[in-house]
Amino acid sequence: MGIWTDGRCVLLHCSTGLVRHEGELAEVLVSGQVLGRQDDPDPGRRHALSVDPGSQTAFLVDAQDRAFSMPLRGGELAELSGEIIAMASMDDRHMLAAWRGKTGSRTVVKVGLAPVPRRGNRGRKTGIALGKPKRLKWPDGLLWSGNPPWSRRSDWSGDADRLLLTDGPFGAAVADSDSGVLAVLGKGDRKYRCVLRAPAQKDARIHVCSTAEGVLVGIRLDGGESAVGHFDTAGNCLASCAFEGLEAMRVLDADRALVFSRTENELREIRLSDLDASSAVSIGRHGDGEVSIFATSDGEIAALGLGKTAILCRRGEDDTWIADSLEPPEEPEEEDELEVEHERLAGPPNLSLASPSNGWDFARGKPFAIELPLINMGGPAQGLFVEMSGQAMDQGLIVPMTVESDTKRAPFLEGRAELPGVDLAAGVAWPDSKKAKERLAEAPGDTRVTLWVRGKSDHGGEGLLMIRVGFLGEGMRGSLLRGKAIQVMDS
Repeated sequence: MGIWTDGRCVLLHCSTGLVRHEGELAEVLVSGQVLGRQDDPDPGRRHALSVDPGSQTAFLVDAQDRAFSMPLRGGELAELSGEIIAMASMDDRHMLAAWRGKTGSRTVVKVGLAPVPRRGNRGRKTGIALGKPKRLKWPDGLLWSGNPPWSRRSDWSGDADRLLLTDGPFGAAVADSDSGVLAVLGKGDRKYRCVLRAPAQKDARIHVCSTAEGVLVGIRLDGGESAVGHFDTAGNCLASCAFEGLEAMRVLDADRALVFSRTENELREIRLSDLDASSAVSIGRHGDGEVSIFATSDGEIAALGLGKTAILCRRGEDDTWIADSLEPPEEPEEEDELEVEHERLAGPPNLSLASPSNGWDFARGKPFAIELPLINMGGPAQGLFVEMSGQAMDQGLIVPMTVESDTKRAPFLEGRAELPGVDLAAGVAWPDSKKAKERLAEAPGDTRVTLWVRGKSDHGGEGLLMIRVGFLGEGMRGSLLRGKAIQVMDS
């Protein structure tokens, strides 16, 4: 879902970015350019958004299926690890999430419980077994004149736009528009309350919400023809109706739900007992884009997201709904690059070369300078050491004199030099799918340092030269060892 409200604050995740409305304030917390949304060719793509139960932090997914957290009251955008592509709030400790993982050599999408992402919290995600989905007892003639289409797939779609996760007063639910698989997870549960299968076809979009008795299911075909059904946990149909232009649903309580018709541009409150409308409010035309609904826990205030527009709906005295369109913020200026606060690693530090080292050419009687571009891929570190060894040292082919960084310099004593003032921040907790080359290229500057080993070449000859760079106080743990067979030539 792309919208959230607590009755005072409204968050909208759209092509503009992450937008916050509160009172007269309308501001862009994170721009669409940063999230890769402004050039999205499909404005109807889902814009995943979830907010922790304490209303302190928003969690969202960008156009490249990267997950981020953003504090609502001051703070910086932080990329989350673990390749989360969709989420729905459960409680203050867990969320229902979808993420990419490995099964053997295959990359698959898993759905299950994940810890609410917080700085330093890298708790384990736990996939929930699906079991065999049970077909809904779909009413005859509803949407399809003949037999409805059924998929045989039982795995989750790899397309994040076809996988919908929703939350509500009775727990979370997930719907896969490719396979028709539906699953409901009650609050506090660790396994699905029910796993069902709805009819599915290529051009159909499936909506789902958990209810007190089971699940509310909506299906919209490509032409706008739609249907809504209320089913119990065994798949029995409790109520059903035809619909036009279904775009979003939200369960309010045990008796009521909100549904939005794009065809009528109308938000309707329906009774779950028979799916008849008890009230409706006309929204008007607000352009293309994803439609999403969120409501406060008492069901008295709802927020409707229509593309870039946020609409706040309040229940009036006569139990009808009153809709007010919120003034959008000014479009932010273009930003040159993504600036995020990355989640950092804990534990021991670990050095790696950021790029190939240079300067391993030696001529007798000439100075040399070996460049070592280093990066920390582990926990934080304070101070470095450099040790030189090997045949080239034993035979006196080279004599190391100093090691230098941009700010520090230290002499070699018996083949070892120490730089106690060179500190490295903790490395980034990258998603598992991030390639090694990308991790090195995108690592923050505070995890990097370049050292130069300077000296002279005294004698001609050949031999192995070994250089070890490590962390003071860590012994050999996390150190980097590189060696080359060198030849000192006559100049």
